[in-house]
Amino acid sequence: MKTVYILGAGFSCDAGLPLSYDFLDRMENVRPLYQLGKTPPSLNVPMDELFLFRSQRDKLFDKSLINNVEFWLSLVSARSLGNVATRGFNKYKMQIAIAQTIAYYVDIATQSVKTSYVISFVKNVVKYGDQLITLNYDDLIERACDQVVKPYKYGFVGQVIGGAFKVDMSNYNEQMLDVNENISSIPIYKLHGSYNWMTKQEDVQVISDMQRFFANQEFWTTNEWTRYGFVIEPPTIDKIYSGHILTRVWNRTFESLVSASHIVVIGYSFPENDGYVKYLLMASLADNNFLKDVTIVDPYCDDAYAARIKWLLDLLDAKKVSVRFCQKTAIQWVQEQT
Repeated sequence: MKTVYILGAGFSCDAGLPLSYDFLDRMENVRPLYQLGKTPPSLNVPMDELFLFRSQRDKLFDKSLINNVEFWLSLVSARSLGNVATRGFNKYKMQIAIAQTIAYYVDIATQSVKTSYVISFVKNVVKYGDQLITLNYDDLIERACDQVVKPYKYGFVGQVIGGAFKVDMSNYNEQMLDVNENISSIPIYKLHGSYNWMTKQEDVQVISDMQRFFANQEFWTTNEWTRYGFVIEPPTIDKIYSGHILTRVWNRTFESLVSASHIVVIGYSFPENDGYVKYLLMASLADNNFLKDVTIVDPYCDDAYAARIKWLLDLLDAKKVSVRFCQKTAIQWVQEQT
């Protein structure tokens, strides 16, 4: 009886992490840390250019999109899809700005008691044999695993077309990541990547302290940073260019969903532009012959929410899978379970 947890931004927001719709507004608090004179120019450029890019276009779009990070990341990605547009503000610079923002709020959260519900979730709710699928860029779940001494894995290991890649752990100080996936550990499949995954060609480097990493003057001033990329992907067609890393993670996620007995969705709003996740769920659940029930936890799972996921409810009804809506925050739900 395997339970698969699907975590959206609503899961991490109770710890103080930004949501997609207010992300750029929250980024304004981080921007002063990277002003000219405080950090190398390469760090100043991304946030400044992001807000300049937005200011030149914000009057063209609905006001509800002004602070939505996924909208702007998707827009930037579409401009450079297939390297059609290579000048000006690009996806890589936006990925840096996003990673800096996440690092800032993760650092604040982990220095307070805000993450206690995440620790309780990992310690008391998630069992060995369960699997986690997250749409979030942060690493609150991994940090909780380290605190409660519960090994976890990312699903990197396995055969893919083009051969294997190497995982660089030289900047990762935690002990619970099962990088070789050879012990009993909790799978954490990060569909949109992670703010602390950097790539060099097809290899990936996992970093413990991104806030400290961004303060490393030598790394940035020597232009070593230009050899790396970030595994931070928006819910767009651009995801198909993300390489072996996310391809492998998505394959593992499909396998996880196909064999799930129970699914619990926490804080995921099923945004309409996230077509990849929609069809991943459709394909995997259509092939699932074990699923008994689905629980959806969200304080805003009202009639509008249900209408947005009619495609999912119809599929589950056709397969005679029971669905339960729970109008609670992540904290409230975890407390209820424990």
